[in-house]
Amino acid sequence: MKKQANKTANFVSYALTMIVICGLLFTSATAAFTDARNSEQGTIVSEDSPTTLARREFSRLPSSAAERLNGIKDAKLRTLAQRAYRAMKALADNQSKDKEAALVKEFDQAYLTLFNPTQKGGYQTCTFKCKSDSQKCQGACKKKYCGCKLAGFACFVAECVL
Repeated sequence: MKKQANKTANFVSYALTMIVICGLLFTSATAAFTDARNSEQGTIVSEDSPTTLARREFSRLPSSAAERLNGIKDAKLRTLAQRAYRAMKALADNQSKDKEAALVKEFDQAYLTLFNPTQKGGYQTCTFKCKSDSQKCQGACKKKYCGCKLAGFACFVAECVL
């Protein structure tokens, strides 16, 4: 009787182990298949990719964003804001993983050059809020790319430039 109980316990233990192993193999095989299929196409599909984050933030911009930026009276500031807008749009429109890093760098440079003069112009209070929120986001970020600067620029366009 005791031998039979041991055999049953061993069988149950073995069966549960096999179920766990099969589940892990299935999960990793499915993920590998999905990644391989997406990398073959060269498209960007990750929810956390800079392109996906740019698309999300770009979709939050008011439809009149380009016109708002054209209405900035200070020519230098207008040029910098338009440059950041074009860089964000290029990143949002990106379809190639190969171009992503260069587009992120281009946007980051445009963002940094934009936020320096806005702190001196007529946008200090609003810009400070957007930049502060962006810095808090970056401090809390645990991923490679969080899109904090994208959100900061979207804040500037939506809330500061009216």
